[in-house]
Amino acid sequence: MLSRWFRVAVLIFAAAGGCSYAQASAPSRAKLIRLGFDTPEAWFVREHLAELERNTPFDGMAVHLPRLRVNGKPGVTYGHLVFGKERFQASAFDAWLEDAKAIRSGKLTDNFVYVSVTGADYDFFAEEAWETVRHNFALVAGLVRQAGFKGVFFDVEHYNQGKPTLFQYLPGAGRPFAEVEAQARRRGGELMRAITAECPDLVMLTVLGSFSISFPALRSRNPQRFMENHQYGLTSAFFNGMFDALPSTARLYDGAEFSGYQAAGPEDFFRICRDFHVNSPRLAAPENLPKLRAQSGPAIGLYLDCYLNEDGFWVIRSDSMDRVSLLRRNVRLALESSRDYVWLYGEQCRWQPIELPPSTDAAMAGKIGRGRLWEEAMPGVTAALEFARDPDAYVARAEAENRLERAFQATFDPPGEPPRLTGVATWQSGSSKGAIEVDVTGGWQATACARLTGVTFGSVLKSVPVKPGEVYFVRALAQTEGDAQATFTVSWQNADRQWTRRLDEVRMAFSEPLADGWFRAATTVIVPETAAAMYVSCGSASATGQAVMRVDDLEIFLVR
Repeated sequence: MLSRWFRVAVLIFAAAGGCSYAQASAPSRAKLIRLGFDTPEAWFVREHLAELERNTPFDGMAVHLPRLRVNGKPGVTYGHLVFGKERFQASAFDAWLEDAKAIRSGKLTDNFVYVSVTGADYDFFAEEAWETVRHNFALVAGLVRQAGFKGVFFDVEHYNQGKPTLFQYLPGAGRPFAEVEAQARRRGGELMRAITAECPDLVMLTVLGSFSISFPALRSRNPQRFMENHQYGLTSAFFNGMFDALPSTARLYDGAEFSGYQAAGPEDFFRICRDFHVNSPRLAAPENLPKLRAQSGPAIGLYLDCYLNEDGFWVIRSDSMDRVSLLRRNVRLALESSRDYVWLYGEQCRWQPIELPPSTDAAMAGKIGRGRLWEEAMPGVTAALEFARDPDAYVARAEAENRLERAFQATFDPPGEPPRLTGVATWQSGSSKGAIEVDVTGGWQATACARLTGVTFGSVLKSVPVKPGEVYFVRALAQTEGDAQATFTVSWQNADRQWTRRLDEVRMAFSEPLADGWFRAATTVIVPETAAAMYVSCGSASATGQAVMRVDDLEIFLVR
């Protein structure tokens, strides 16, 4: 993976906050989900499923509910009408459900329906309107269950231009803030109960975020005053209500849109994770903390347009990486920082040549992407995201297809030459007095290998020049005797031969069992922004000095 130390840091931090991450035997792979202007309808996914599986670098996608047609052209989707005042009829979704049920994929396993609060031009005390919302959202949840989808993308951003948002406190309405806050919490609970009655194991990904929307309030001396004056000041109360009613089988993730869209490097992604685990408990009701820990987490959203734009606010650049490499690195960081999901949002281009509403086409045409395919606008983006979502699977395919470029190999028995420590360096600490030499027949399958005998702290290592953003696959074999502790480490130096920060270092065990006591270590790394050289080290430590470690088949590959 990109940096197991980064992942471990996140897990340790989460454990300190009581997060359920620490209870798992190993972190599961977070999944990458697609959302954007080109979000398709179910019929499109059904008709183009083979192509999507082949060319779409995601684990799942948002799928729109049916679009209304205007003069033969696609218009607004029903997902934008859930919070309107029209009561849905189940028959309007019969064709959609038939198409959605036919979407069965081994790759696109986690699909979602998009729902927004657009049209909510009422307050939390409008009983008739909220009864309609409960009906509509419950109907959508039933569609999710019947279609075999994972859940909903729930977008609380208010798109009713020029009108107060649903989550905005209005002092002129004549009710004190505490009363409105209590009612918002009540509505959140009612809505969650209606949804999960139809789909008990529903997964909800909040686009704008759940509690993260209100994190700025915690920097104020008077958080309530901030909430009273904030456009989304009632969201914390509303989501507390949702957690009140959240069954143990369901999940509700914070999409962290505000911070995720501008995250540009490791510290940004670590901070998003930290902020969730530190700040969300300060906004959640005490009785909801167990659910927050067990059934929630950051699900970071990234804005693809930031890696295409040339100027303006929505731009992310690196002085040392091209933008596709930077995107690959940042998506990987997001996946290592999030709990179960990361979502990627884009407005300027399409993943497939899908027909969109005229207004969307016009909006795309005025930007640098011009509505082209993403792969055309950003060559290499598909492969970059495929790598980011699952580096191990990507490298396994590349090796099977002979697409790995060998940068170094040490088998210690070069053809036609005497066995020797070819092309590697050796190192021992000042107090270690062991021997590092060739073992002629002790290696893997009776070949020559490097043997570290009586080494209390030392290693066999290889350095290669690298460029920021490059991807390398490294592996080696090791066998130990006595109390030898074997480690496999990838570390970095900058152009001035100074070691870079430990956060970028990867350290792991030789843990894949082979025959005769041999184990393999293998990992994939993305070169950090400041690195000019990569050091791959096979190290041995021994408390007694009565230990032996053998190292064989040290290999380094550049991944294209």
